[in-house]
Amino acid sequence: MQTTHKQTEPTDTQYRDDFYGIDATQLPDVWPDVSKYIQDALDHSNGGFDLRDIFSGLTEGGMQLWVYQPDKIRGAVVTTIVDYPRIRSCILMLCAGENLKEWIGNMDILKSWAQAHGCNKMELYGRKGWSKHFPDWQVHSHIFTEI
Repeated sequence: MQTTHKQTEPTDTQYRDDFYGIDATQLPDVWPDVSKYIQDALDHSNGGFDLRDIFSGLTEGGMQLWVYQPDKIRGAVVTTIVDYPRIRSCILMLCAGENLKEWIGNMDILKSWAQAHGCNKMELYGRKGWSKHFPDWQVHSHIFTEI
């Protein structure tokens, strides 16, 4: 099955003051503050990406960066849009930050943004513990890996 990644900027609609998308042109300004959160998420991932890959995806437009900034940047989410043969999905690739319970509810903002970009599904790839933050989301599969 072939999938394609849609190039989209997250800033065409801002939903609230403390959680918003970062335009690729602003990335160099915020990267020092968000890269530590992205690296933290990558440290718990399957190794498919490193920090350089994420930076490249964000600057080239295949990924979108969202930040939680109540006073200073305290969290980051990286998304991408994938076109499958029958659905368009917004994938929450990486998510990390401080006081997650304060801002994880902003996923409704991402859902609205994704729907505005033609997505009819949202997906999150994460460890089992993420399910407590997304109690209304359904688990459809488990990923098994081997070297």
